[in-house]
Amino acid sequence: MCNLVQAELRSGKALVQQEVKLSKNILSEDFAKLYPLDILLAEDNIINQKLAMKVLSKLGYQPEMANNGKEAIDMLLLKPYHVILMDMLMPEMDGLEATLHIRKNSPYQPAIIAMTANAMPEDREACIKAGMNDYISKPIDLNVLVAALKQVAENYYQTQVVD
Repeated sequence: MCNLVQAELRSGKALVQQEVKLSKNILSEDFAKLYPLDILLAEDNIINQKLAMKVLSKLGYQPEMANNGKEAIDMLLLKPYHVILMDMLMPEMDGLEATLHIRKNSPYQPAIIAMTANAMPEDREACIKAGMNDYISKPIDLNVLVAALKQVAENYYQTQVVD
């Protein structure tokens, strides 16, 4: 019995080490080389800003920061970002209002991905209805973020080849 428990513990330890190794592989600066994107992060919370910027930089990106939806709109006028990671709840102009404005008025239409703590099905529906392309709930699952960025890059570069 003791040998069985020890064997299970060892296999569990190997599984944890494997998960850590997978996470380290995901956080590779080579990711941005494989999936190049100009990213704008629209987030008002300083802790969330620092965390998202750190994760994105570990993926090899050099994202730019907007503190609210209005700043995101203004920055989009200056640079055609591929993707905006948009918080839903921000002062001055929230993510839903900013997305609606971009979809209606901006000559350049980036992918917009909601990153929000509002995790109810109706929140996701509101984001999609406003014109967002995707939705990621906080706390951010690294695998979900990576998959979303990969999808944006693949979609963008497929349309560029077709055009």
